[in-house]
Amino acid sequence: MDNHYHFLLRQGDPCLSIMFGPTLGAYAQSYNKRHNRIGYLFQGRFKSILCEENTYMLELIRYIHLNPLKAGVVENLSQLARYQWTGHHSIIENKKPEWFVSDEVLALFGKYRSTARQSYIRFLHAGITPAHNADDYEGGGVIRSIKREQALSIHSGDRHRRLGDERILGGEAFVQKILKEQELSLATSSNDKNNSDQLIKKVCDHYSINKNSLFTRGRNSNISKARAVLCYWGVKNYGMSTMQLSGILGISHQAISKAIKRGMQLSLIEKTTIQHRS
Repeated sequence: MDNHYHFLLRQGDPCLSIMFGPTLGAYAQSYNKRHNRIGYLFQGRFKSILCEENTYMLELIRYIHLNPLKAGVVENLSQLARYQWTGHHSIIENKKPEWFVSDEVLALFGKYRSTARQSYIRFLHAGITPAHNADDYEGGGVIRSIKREQALSIHSGDRHRRLGDERILGGEAFVQKILKEQELSLATSSNDKNNSDQLIKKVCDHYSINKNSLFTRGRNSNISKARAVLCYWGVKNYGMSTMQLSGILGISHQAISKAIKRGMQLSLIEKTTIQHRS
């Protein structure tokens, strides 16, 4: 799109922040160099939503690929088929980038490629009508996943907020399961401070260094390792953003991205694990 993009990815290791941080940082540097500009290219951290595959996979596929049409970038499905900046083009044509997976998408619509493509196109066409409300698949949480009158009947309070967590798109059981497994919460600023203090203490204890050492500039190998591991586990187990880590350590987003990558390598070599305990 003109000012944003969508990716539909299957979650695995490493986590999204660890993958996207260095990727977007490298792209921004390349873009700035080509266009002779400086400063940030992307506005804030990327937004990610965990989706319940069986229930919402098809709707997300349709929502993402109809985005250019509904925004007026193209006028119809014929133009959308020729629009190179969408996965739709790669799904209905045999030509596609090496990194783009179309077979898994087509398998959702039929056993054979030719008939699956036809079913896929009919499915997209059905989503063009004004009666189809794709907004329900843009946010997250069970609040968006059920009818309005049901959502209104859910009482306010902690349960309401947790089930309405926009980082998760799925039914109530799915949302509850993910919140439990990943220990997700709508943390307040004080919780964020407690989490960062907890992480810093664990990293300093592991490397036997003073807390203040983390915030001093220098080439001390042990301190450099501690910073890198702190960034990696801050993202992986504490859900911190590169912006938060940048504020804690007082270094640039680009430096944080490099530190995350190095921290992952160090953790594998040293078998370091910094777990989050709430």
